Amino acid sequence: MRRRGLLVALEGIDGAGISTQSRMLVKRLRREGYRAELTKEPTDGPVGRVIKSVLSGEVETHHRVLALLFAADRLMHLEEIYGLVRRGIVVVSDRYLLSSLAYQGLYLPDEWVRSINRYAPPADVTVIVDVPAEVALERISKRGKARELFEDREVLEAIRERFLMLGAEFGAVVVDGDRPPDEVHEDIWMALSEELGVEDREVQGG
Repeated sequence: MRRRGLLVALEGIDGAGISTQSRMLVKRLRREGYRAELTKEPTDGPVGRVIKSVLSGEVETHHRVLALLFAADRLMHLEEIYGLVRRGIVVVSDRYLLSSLAYQGLYLPDEWVRSINRYAPPADVTVIVDVPAEVALERISKRGKARELFEDREVLEAIRERFLMLGAEFGAVVVDGDRPPDEVHEDIWMALSEELGVEDREVQGG
């Protein structure tokens, strides 16, 4: 069994189902005997709460400010993540670094967004749950809640393209999210179990 911690990030556009998949993954890890914790961005901390108020439309601000808020929230989040990983826990994060590069990078210079996030290393494993924008919006409408800042078809389609581009750059695993949740989960589990399996063999061989 794995003895070192791991950071797993699930990414994708709004409505892709990453919150559902993050919960399913943590439950599966625990069933398989791993210590696992679920976390998400924006967090429930003080900076994360400000971000949520911007996304909901309660507070208006420039994209530059929102990008800085996300970067600050992530650095505070990393303190929690590092503490868990050092204890040998597999941390599953519902959104992480690529979300800033995909969302804020759509409106702001890419180099600047990367620079303010330079202290956030890539996750050990990144999975992008990919769905077309129209599918995502259909799911969002079923929630019965007001749409948030980025929940527009053209915007989501552009962000989706950025996620796929970033996925290739960062070596992310891309799974088709336009399927029943159980099928999507199995693909995610297969991708992660390969990483866990490599580590397990290293431990056993050592």
